[in-house]
Amino acid sequence: LANKIVPIPGNWTGTCKSDPAVLTAIVDTWVAQASTWTQLNSTGLINIANEWGPPNSTIWRDSYITAIARMRAAGYTGTLVVDTGGCGQDSHDIVKYGADVLASDPQKNILFDVHVYGSFHYPATATWMQDYETSMKQLKATGLPLILGEFGPGKNIGPSPTTITPQQVIATAEANGWGWMPWSWDDNNLAACAADDYGFSMTKK
Repeated sequence: LANKIVPIPGNWTGTCKSDPAVLTAIVDTWVAQASTWTQLNSTGLINIANEWGPPNSTIWRDSYITAIARMRAAGYTGTLVVDTGGCGQDSHDIVKYGADVLASDPQKNILFDVHVYGSFHYPATATWMQDYETSMKQLKATGLPLILGEFGPGKNIGPSPTTITPQQVIATAEANGWGWMPWSWDDNNLAACAADDYGFSMTKK
């Protein structure tokens, strides 16, 4: 805070999980620790659950409506970050149900988060792929507050490979007035700060 950095505490125990009970347990933790994290109500963001939720699902909508209500009741009055489902990559949850989630919040202070990894392609060439340009236009049309909160090196490598480059992601965010944050500068922990092609690292050294 002294260095004007906005902290974003988050919970990663629900990553790529879809069971509502997992989200409930995560919120249980936030509620139990409210005296610590509500100190950031005016200076930070709370990312409720990293990449939790099923894609294109009312379960995502309804579970987050409940989670947000519980967070507000526990004294979290600041911005809450809500990742979309499908390992944080599904555009449909936000496009179809994001407005309902925002409307449920008495503070009207939700920041939706999309991660650009291997489900996004440009162009999409298979039914399981999301076309990057189409998805981004649909997200923009919602008018909802959004951040492209994770993206990788865009070299078709790593555990969730895509050819969509960081430059493309940043340009999209800037053009649409969205925030953006890459993941990550270096996540390989190799000697001499080196990196390889097996993770999310955007640098080689």
